Amino acid sequence: MLDLEKYKFKKYVFIVFLSVIVVVIFWLKTVDNISLFAPVEVRINAGMGINEIAEILSDAKIISSKFIFKAIAFVTFSADKLRPGKYLFEGQLSIRNIINFLIIGGDEEVTVQIVEGATIYDIDALLSKNNIIKAGELISFNEKQEKSLEGYLFPDTYRFFENSVAEIVVKKMTGVFDEKVSKMLIGSSTNQYETLILASLLEKEVPEFEDRRIVAGILQKRIANKWFLQADATICYSKEPTPCYPLLALDFKVDSKYNSYMYKGLPPTPIGNPGHQAIQAALTPKKSNYWYYISDPKSKKTIFARTLEEHVANKLRYLQ
Repeated sequence: MLDLEKYKFKKYVFIVFLSVIVVVIFWLKTVDNISLFAPVEVRINAGMGINEIAEILSDAKIISSKFIFKAIAFVTFSADKLRPGKYLFEGQLSIRNIINFLIIGGDEEVTVQIVEGATIYDIDALLSKNNIIKAGELISFNEKQEKSLEGYLFPDTYRFFENSVAEIVVKKMTGVFDEKVSKMLIGSSTNQYETLILASLLEKEVPEFEDRRIVAGILQKRIANKWFLQADATICYSKEPTPCYPLLALDFKVDSKYNSYMYKGLPPTPIGNPGHQAIQAALTPKKSNYWYYISDPKSKKTIFARTLEEHVANKLRYLQ
């Protein structure tokens, strides 16, 4: 009789336990829905446990409750199956969706170097080649912005995850720009955007820092005297994304705001993404008696001239 009562008690405890589990599962089903209005990228490192993962997801506003996330992970026996990698979360999600993504595993990181002077077209091609974004995605994203991103995608070495989106890539690159450049521009008495445009010209046209300062002075002097800038680099940009060289006579006749042989003043946007040195040169232009300059194709040295006659002689000597 005692054994029968003991059996009935165990059966009762088991039923109660099972009922509690069922109630918890149904309760969790009603509270774990999440809506993300913008893509959110997180990185889970190897060796992270459920508590660290819950902390990362909570900080990124991907989950609203660390307790519920961990409870579902334990109830579904998933807590020790979550894998490292990059994860991109967006749209309508549930915690169980998130856990399933974490079980499948994330994307790998890729290191890319954005060189000084690279245009948004160059960057789009590099990132798509490395499977970071889809081809044309950065260009398309830029076209939707009120102001061009050109000039704000700071050249540096970056680590991106495969299968990212343009918004995440731009956020990281403009973040580096804010960190390394914004203070320089804010502390300047010159127009910040015009400085950035000028720096992009210097980056493309002149390799040496001191020569860049002289050319910055020449270009500013030309603008003040309402001269055409006549910078070949602007013609190249007007041809993007097609290759620049060789420049043909017809290229100089294209009716584009970037054609500095046809329109006076600076182009409407930067013509690439300048590095720290080019920006510094634009901020510290050097006065000189020069009005003209060319680049020697062999030595890459910048050749200056005071008069049109000197300039023509330099072109005949170095360019023909």
